Amino acid sequence: MQKYVLHAPSHKLITSGKVREDIVQLASDLDYAKLSVDVVLETEFETGDIILYPYPSEKGSEQLDLLRIEHIKDLGARVIVITLNIDYLRYPDADKGAIIQSLNDADFVISLTMYLTTQLREDGMTTPAVDLGLHDYLVPEPLNAPSFEKTVIFAGSPYKAPYVMNWPNTTGLDVYAREQDLRGVEFQTQNVQYVGYMHPNRMPKLINYGFGLAFDVDSAAGDFSDYQTMNLSHKVSMFLAAGIPIILNAKAAVAPTIEAANAGILINEINDIDLALADLRESDYQDLAAGANALGRLVRRGYYYRRAILEAEKQLN
Repeated sequence: MQKYVLHAPSHKLITSGKVREDIVQLASDLDYAKLSVDVVLETEFETGDIILYPYPSEKGSEQLDLLRIEHIKDLGARVIVITLNIDYLRYPDADKGAIIQSLNDADFVISLTMYLTTQLREDGMTTPAVDLGLHDYLVPEPLNAPSFEKTVIFAGSPYKAPYVMNWPNTTGLDVYAREQDLRGVEFQTQNVQYVGYMHPNRMPKLINYGFGLAFDVDSAAGDFSDYQTMNLSHKVSMFLAAGIPIILNAKAAVAPTIEAANAGILINEINDIDLALADLRESDYQDLAAGANALGRLVRRGYYYRRAILEAEKQLN
């Protein structure tokens, strides 16, 4: 029996490269061989092989992913799907039928959260599943303890956060993004500054101040507000890996985990930030940073994906 973890060529991935690289690394440590998703249909798998399939392979690939999974199953191999995104829950043009069929053709599903699993069950998924809980974020330990600063850090493209352009708080906002993601974007307030872009592997080493922000809203690009109540934000794990507290939508799927660990502040609206930070003392901040670093220690070491993969293997045997 052979075990394979699929990876997509980096030029096809815009935002999910880091999480996929980490999955490949963690799976490799568990004796999975790396295999390009582009050669799946030409590969003669053997009965009993296990294929770890980060899903989808790219945006808009529902039919092709279904074809690949059916090919694997026809050869008697087994498929563990990791639901990195379920696109019909955020994009109206995604092929819901192909997505559910792919999940049902799999032997086991690693679902990001229990809320996502519940929604998939309602939509017809019957495959056994385990919930991940948090994305891992493989980086070394942070270089320095975070410093107390009432500044909020936004990382990523503003397409899921149009409030960045019209920031409604007096609290300062530092924006880390690719220059091409900011074309046509104008910040309307003086307390928003563009800092630059950092590679995902470097970010946790260098953002050692303030609060990380994870708060998606609907935009012309997609339905992100409801999606975050089921999905896991990878940027949450990035901030945890850096050991800095998070300001998070109270409705987000990961909110109970952050609250239980005392790793951040939950808000209902983006304009609640000023009030949430108004009376915060340095000692309060350091308590939150300690909670964030406790979770960060787990994601930096690959605890969550390793646990889920081992549980999936156990269920297949």
